[in-house]
Formats: sequence, C-alpha cells, structure tokens
Amino acid sequence: MNKKVVLSVLSTAVVASMATSAFAAPKAGIYMGGNVKKYYTNDVVLNMSKEARKAYFENVRLAGPKAIVQVDNKGRGAFLAEILDEGRAKAYEEALVKEDFVDLYDVVTLDGTTSGTEDAKSKVDGTTPGELKVESVSAINLKQIVVAFDKELDQDSATTLTNYTFTGGTGVLGGTPVLSADKKSVTLTLATAATNQDTATLVVKGVKSVSGATVADTSKSISFLDTTLPSVVSAKLTAPTKVQIKFSEPVTATTLANAAFSIDNNTYSLGAAPILVPGTLDTVEITLGSVLPNGQHTIKVNPAGTAPGNQIKDFAGFAVPTTDVSFNYVADAVAPVATLKSVTQTSAVITFDKSVSFAGAGALNTDFTVFHTINNQPSYQGTASLGTDGKTLTVTFVTPLPAGSVSIYLNNTTDATKQLQDAFGNKVANSTLTATITNDTTPPTVTAVKAVDSTHVDVTFSEAVLGVEAADFTLKDSTNAPVSVTDAVQQGTSNTYRLTTGALNGDTYTLSIKADSITDKALVPNKIAAYTTTFSVADTAAPIVTPNGSFSVDLKKVFVSFNEKMATTGAGSVLDVNNYRLASATGTSPSALPAGTTISIGADAKSVVINFPTAVAGLGQGNLAGVLVGQVRDLAGNPTASLSNLVAIGTADLTDASIVADSVKATSKNTIQFKLNTTLNSIDVNKFKIDGVAATGATYVNGAGESTVTVTAPADKWKTDLSDLETNAIEIAQNGLTNDQNVSNGSTITVVKAKVADYIAPTIASREIADTGANGKYDTVTVTFSENLQASSVAFDAFKVEGYTVLDVNVANEKATIKLKELTSNDVGSSVKVQLVKPVRDASAQRNEIAAETAGTVATDATPAPTAPAAPNVTADDTANLLVGADATMEYSTNGGTTWTAYDAANAPTFAGDVTVQVRVKADGATPAGEEKTVTFTA
Repeated sequence: MNKKVVLSVLSTAVVASMATSAFAAPKAGIYMGGNVKKYYTNDVVLNMSKEARKAYFENVRLAGPKAIVQVDNKGRGAFLAEILDEGRAKAYEEALVKEDFVDLYDVVTLDGTTSGTEDAKSKVDGTTPGELKVESVSAINLKQIVVAFDKELDQDSATTLTNYTFTGGTGVLGGTPVLSADKKSVTLTLATAATNQDTATLVVKGVKSVSGATVADTSKSISFLDTTLPSVVSAKLTAPTKVQIKFSEPVTATTLANAAFSIDNNTYSLGAAPILVPGTLDTVEITLGSVLPNGQHTIKVNPAGTAPGNQIKDFAGFAVPTTDVSFNYVADAVAPVATLKSVTQTSAVITFDKSVSFAGAGALNTDFTVFHTINNQPSYQGTASLGTDGKTLTVTFVTPLPAGSVSIYLNNTTDATKQLQDAFGNKVANSTLTATITNDTTPPTVTAVKAVDSTHVDVTFSEAVLGVEAADFTLKDSTNAPVSVTDAVQQGTSNTYRLTTGALNGDTYTLSIKADSITDKALVPNKIAAYTTTFSVADTAAPIVTPNGSFSVDLKKVFVSFNEKMATTGAGSVLDVNNYRLASATGTSPSALPAGTTISIGADAKSVVINFPTAVAGLGQGNLAGVLVGQVRDLAGNPTASLSNLVAIGTADLTDASIVADSVKATSKNTIQFKLNTTLNSIDVNKFKIDGVAATGATYVNGAGESTVTVTAPADKWKTDLSDLETNAIEIAQNGLTNDQNVSNGSTITVVKAKVADYIAPTIASREIADTGANGKYDTVTVTFSENLQASSVAFDAFKVEGYTVLDVNVANEKATIKLKELTSNDVGSSVKVQLVKPVRDASAQRNEIAAETAGTVATDATPAPTAPAAPNVTADDTANLLVGADATMEYSTNGGTTWTAYDAANAPTFAGDVTVQVRVKADGATPAGEEKTVTFTA
C-alpha cells in the first residue's frame, strides 16, 4: 500500500469543514478497527512523531482498508477501501451507521502511546439514514393515539392494525388505523376507551415508508390524561333532511337521542334518532323532521335540562357545554361531477366530487353503465363497483382499452326512480371522459435490495409484479457458496418481497434474479432482465466452534473448524497455540499442546490444523479425547460466547457429512456434481457407482477449502426431471476419495436421490398439430416437453407456427397447447413447422431454462381419423305416428324411394296408412353415411 496515498487520503484536518453534523456524530479522525482498535485525531495524523508514524502505517496494514473509517468534521465518513475505490464524494453519499465501528478505540497520542478510549459507536444515529423510525407516540384523548414517523408512509402497511400491539391500561385497540394527509402519522382508535391516568405500551412493527424501508420494532410508553372539555366545531347540511355536527374529539352518549339537539329553539322537529357517522368518532348526524326554509338555522347541542344519559360527552365523561352552532339550509342543485383519476388498459378509477347512490332499486352495470371506445357496444362494457365512500367508482374491462386517445362513456338511466344521484337527487349526468393510453413496454426492475436481519432480505421492484418465487433468486456468499432462499412473501400490497434465507452474517453477498422469471402486470407482460447485485451484512454474531473435530490416522494432526472466517492476528487469534488445550471428552484434565506444535489456517479461513511435532500416543482416548478452544475471535473481532469451547475428536474420515449441504446437482442426463468440505488429493473412479451402474468418469477441482466432484454415467440414464433416478444416486466405496490431509472415506458414501437438485433444462419431446374441429382446418398445436413447465414462464408469443397466427397458449403440466387461427382454406395434411422462439423454464425449484430454437421442426399430424357413426336407433309404435332417431342428424325415405328428407329427434315425422320407411344417418360430406335401417308402419 502506498503510504503517501494513504496519508493523503486519511489526513483530513486541514481540508475538512468545521460545520457541525445535523445528527449525533463521532469525532473527526481515523478509526482503525479489526484487531487494531485505535483512534487517531486529525491533529495526531498530521503531527505525530516519526516513531508514531511508523506504528501508524503498521496499524494501517494490520487493520486493512476495509476496517478503517475516516470521519471529517461534518460527521461524514466512509471506509478507506470505499474512498480509494470510489473517491471521497461518492463514498460519503452513504451515511455512517453504528455497525461501521467497533465498541471502543484506544486514543493514540502524538508520540504513539495511548491515553483513554473513544466510543464512536454510541455517537452515531441509532437509525441508519434512509430507514424509517417512530418519532413519537401520544394519546390525544382517551380514544385515540397518534403515532408520528420521520418519513412518508406506505398506505397499506401503515393502516394494517396487526402492525400495532397495545398492552396495558384499560383500553383495547381496534378499528382501522387512519393515515394523515401528509402521510407521516397514523391515528389509532381504541375500541374500548382508556381511562384517565392509564399507562400502556404500544409496539410498532412492519410499517414501511413509501421508499420501502421498514421500521425497526419500536416500543413506546403512553400516558392517558384528558382534562379538556369537548366542543362543537361545525354543522353542515349534507342532504335535504340530514345535518352533520362535528366535535373537537370523539364523543359518545349513554343513549344517542334527539333530546341532545334542538332546531331553532324547537321550532322544527327532528326525525329518526341521531347516529354517529360511519367511519368517524367525532361526527354525529341528525335527521330533520321536514325540509327547512332556505337560510340560517341554529342547532343547540345539549340544551338545558338534557338528561345526563342523553348528553353528548367525550370518553373522559366531560359533557359538551350547551352550545349553539349555525348552518345554512340551501338545497344543492349542482349535479355530481365525475373525474377520471387513473386508467390502464384493463381498468379505470373514476371519482365523484360528492357521494352518490342509487334512487329506488337502481343498480350498477344495469341502470348506470360504463363503456370504452364504442358506447353501448356490449363487448366494451366494464364491470363497475362503487366504494363505500360513494365517491370512488372502480371499473374493470374484459376487452382492453386500445393504445392512443380513448373515450370512456358514463351512462345513467332515464328512469328517475333508478338513477345514480347525490343526496339531493341531482342526477349524475351522462358524460364522456378522455384519456391517452400507452402500451406498457417497460420491464420491471429492482430498485432496492436490503438485508432486514440475519435471515431475511427485502427486494423492492419498480412496479407491481407477478410470479415472484423463492426459486427465482440465487444468493451466494463471498466464497461463491450458495445460501438458501426458501420463501418470497409480498409485504402487504407493496412492491417489496421479503426473502427468507439461510444465515447471513459478516459477509458480502451476491443476489441474482433469473431473466424472464418475473413479469409486470401489463396487458402483454414485460419480463425482468437478469439482475445481479451485492450487499453487505455486518458481522455482529459470536463465532461458533464446531463441537466435533478429528485427528489424522498418524496421530500428528488435529482438525478444528468454525462456522465463519476467523482472526489470525491479535488477541483471540486462532493461530495462537495458547488458545488450545488437550483434554478429556468432558473437558477435564486439560494439558498444554506439546512443545513445537504449530497451527495453520485452512484454505477457507474457517478451520485450523494443529500440527504436532511427533505422533501423540493415545490421541482420541482418555485425557486426550478432546480439545479445549479458548475465547477466539472472528475476522470482525467478535469473540466466542464462551471462554472455553470443548471439541470432541475422533479419527478423521470422509463421510456423507463431508458433502456440502445443497451442493448436489444433476447437470445433464448422465452427470451429477457435488462439493466436499475439503480439498482432495486423489480420487478413484473405480470406486464410484452412479444411478446403479459403474461410473465412466469421476473428476475433481479444488477450490478455497472445498472441492467440486463431477461423476459421469456411461450414457443418458435419467429423465430431465430426475423422476427415474435411482434412490442411491451416487455410491462411493471405501477409499474412493482422499483429501489433502491424506484422509480417505472409511466406508461407503451414499448420495441419495432426494438430495440431488434438478439443474437439467427440459427438452421438447413432440410437436403435434391437429384439426380438433373436424372441418379440414388445423386449429391446435400441442408441444410436449420432457417434464412439467413453470406455466408463468411460457409467454403468449413463445411459439411460432409457420404460416399461422397464434391466438393463445395454455400450459398444463408438460404440455403447451397452442390455439391457432384457422386458415380460410382446408390445410389438413400440409407440412407445418413449429418453433420455440422464446426460452421457457421447467417447474423445478431451479427453473431450468430451455433456450429458444433457431429453426422450426415439422409437427406430426394428430388429427383424429373420422369415425362412422353407429347405426341409427329407430323405433315405431303400433299407432304408426312416431319415428325417433337417437343421432343428432337423420334422414329418411319412404317405400324404397330415392328422395331423402332430413329430420332430427326433436322434429320426428308422422305417417298415415301403411308405409315402409328407410332411415339413415345424414351424409354431409364430412361424416360418412351410417348403416340404413328399415321399419314398417301399419295403419
């Protein structure tokens, strides 16, 4: 590493702005993590002594650029590796988080000594910038709680009641959360009100911001205290005999009755009992006994003498003071106005400027209809539904709206007793709304990938998508080892899907999505392109010492492994012999390792080999049956949870457990690959059986701490879906594998079929074209694959049938049925080529893809041969007036004549007198004539 470059990059004091950070921030300077854990102020970096500078560069080397954080006086910072790779400005775009720092740093002085410690982690904002957090939770009365957030919220998650848990106090949470107009706060309703001086706890989880960030689980205390009298806010005429009165907070009454209200000092009567307006807690609707004269009127709330049980009160029990509130009675004569809020090729959302409903028995889609493109054309009619607010009309269309300028027609019946109208009877006028429709040709993209915790990753798409499955994602760690993805769950109705993964900790991971695996919801779905990204997960977990180890047959080596990469320098190094003791199987009678013992790190950095200078007699027995491993550390500096970790040791052996989990895959119809958790020294092909027969090939390639073995059968042995693979897919006899520590398998290793993943692409087994309508014209092609397909991977235009228009494609199991537009002339018997022009995938977890073909193949004619119908079923009764045929189309002649007359069973002829009748199936050119039968009628 160039010292001048490093010093230039890390010396920031003379150029950093002295402006303070907008949030809590660590001091400016250099923070060296890893096993170094030292903090250099800017002053020390620029003015340290020669010896201190020498130590400084040695610490830079030991810590490494990925563990050194530089912070300026604005509180901005980044890792040295990021600054060197991206430049300071780019690196600073991502704000510092707690995970960037270790717990404590020793503060270095000008002469290189240390004095005190610096806790940078505690000075970083607890929430990663860009994440969502709860700013406050407060009870605004005994019935409502307001939760304030620092960012705009996603509507669906914010209004999901299960994302809020209320405990303690006397209240009970219920109802539907309400999102504020600025989308930054949510009002929760208590189904059962709290009481004054109650205390409770609210836990918030699962709420998302509009950008897809999820709030960390947050618990807040709540205190309830309501000492404010409720008041009247306003009164408004909403219908000829309806007035709504709004109060300053939620109200109630023992019995909601007209006695709590009077109109113009009881000059006018009230009708039905008051009600609380649905969906509100603070608005009461009263019903007038008759239409009032135009002009100002006064409502008195809680008039003097109102019985306590009828008084309007808040939930603390405080009654609304006797109050006069005015409203203007003016009949509304303005018709509701419709506006096109949104439109796609298959739907439209129309809003009215006031609530509407039907008069009498009026009904949507009968008395009020919506069409597009051609008014009153049945094929263009939509199916409409009116929201509970009476203002939102949602329409879906079976026939898609065409691209370009389009008209949407609203038609109201002329029958005034059934019209869609407002509360004053103003009819929704017939109208035409216009919009411009564009075909959606933009494929969906990934806009964000974020690790949620150690087993979940959120993937956010640019738009609503279909077909998201766990199998669409491939996740690998920094060593290219696969990490399982077992589930993909949509978060509410958002475009974010949460993946459930194998353990994620302290590494950089690569997430890939297969091309064409996911589509948007466009009329002609657009498929996602292949996508790959990386993301990092901070290592905060204690490493684990694997409880079972082994020793070599020559008694000179002991093998110990860990669940992650381990530190090889500093305190807690796995290469320090002082961190190991030989002991009994229970950890008793510990003894130091023999003098001259050395320890080497495995190629995967997750294991060590303890090398004794000579064989240790009795190893694996008595007081030498185990190894005690001290408190060692991982690469991130996390120590093991225990100060002492017992490892039981036995003779080293390669077994079934040596095969890396989820690594076995069939890559062709005669090849299977798998990985071993060790590197190999040799392999004996004569010891291998595959699918029940001797293998013709067995090779290996060593990697970092593991090897990949490929086993080949003599010929294609199994189907592409592995359905006929033997139960024991691979068997490796004793000594078939030998690793680089000269350890072989002491017994047969068996790889069972259940562990073999299908990585074989499907093939096309047959193509058949048929005239299913029996009219001399081809109308159907059936393409049969070697295994079941993922139906969503087969696009409408995945196949080309030479000379024909494809109308539709349907997939059932392994068959794709293509519906063709018939030609105008007979074509049965002609040569027709069928070609796969877009890749499709199988239904396996891996979604293996068969590539598009470069040329078509002639389809086999599968048109059923015409079958002569059975002889007609003819009966005659003794009254000589009935002739019935069971076939749909019949014809008859009489007395041996040559003139034939058609009839059917529903229109049988009758005869008079003695007559002989011949009956046969009607010959129509396409269907051969059946056998004739004769019956004689006698008068």
